[in-house]
Amino acid sequence: MALQAGFNGFDREVLERKFVDYVRSIQKLDLALMESLLDEALLERSHSG
Repeated sequence: MALQAGFNGFDREVLERKFVDYVRSIQKLDLALMESLLDEALLERSHSG
């Protein structure tokens, strides 16, 4: 017999959505950080030339 969501207030679908949101926010943060580092590197390169 499958255990239904809602056991002790545990809702797997809600948890999965929160996890997806969490992963997406990390990916966006990583992208923003990479863009920032790239911008800094390009600025340093343009000033050193």
